[in-house]
Amino acid sequence: MNAFRSTDDIAQPRFRAHGRVDFHVDGRLLRTEAIGPFNAELVLAVQALVHQIYREMAAGPTWGQLVRFHESALASPDTLEQFTLTLCALRAQGLTPHATAYELPPEVEGATLMARPFQQCFEQAGLHFAHFAHADEAHTWLLAQLG
Repeated sequence: MNAFRSTDDIAQPRFRAHGRVDFHVDGRLLRTEAIGPFNAELVLAVQALVHQIYREMAAGPTWGQLVRFHESALASPDTLEQFTLTLCALRAQGLTPHATAYELPPEVEGATLMARPFQQCFEQAGLHFAHFAHADEAHTWLLAQLG
């Protein structure tokens, strides 16, 4: 599997994606760097990547996703709705990680504001999720979930 993939590599529709998401496989972890703010078009670009990445990860042992936010975590309501639909579709296909941890550092714009809406997306999809302000907390929690 290609170890690094980015939404920058996805052909853009009429309306450009705002933000960028990079993926890197590190053993049982899918390390993800998310640079916002985000729009619904970015979620569509993410969809194009994660179906293949998640399918490949799901073929191996139990795995988790660690997402670190940079610059901004802001996303519009329509972006969150599209994200929830994506999570639900991936879960229905059995392609989701065992657990997902978001690192929302305090210096990231909207980190505190967006923590609960992101959590609601995962709750609506029925997925195991937690968010943290610091990398070590997120990493420790995620590894504990993987056993």
